[in-house]
Amino acid sequence: MPYAGKPLSGIETKVSQIVFIIAAYRHRSATVPDRFSKFVPTLEKQIGDIVSNKEAVRFILPAFPFKAPAEGINKRKTLGPLPDKAEYLSVSKWVL
Repeated sequence: MPYAGKPLSGIETKVSQIVFIIAAYRHRSATVPDRFSKFVPTLEKQIGDIVSNKEAVRFILPAFPFKAPAEGINKRKTLGPLPDKAEYLSVSKWVL
């Protein structure tokens, strides 16, 4: 982030807007401490690189916010322990 009193550049403004939107929709828990502020510098750099290259900022979002434990009598659920396609694609970029 820029120093106090220094006007934001166009890229910094766009990055701030994107990070603000991400922050508004992040999952918050009453039992787990929020660590989003520790991740913000990395997120700003990644988004800044994308915005400065005039590329689209793309996100892969899972169909479900999280995989909940099975409930009910027989504890069967449709989702298995393996990653779904969105999780596979989001991880494969960094693994391959």
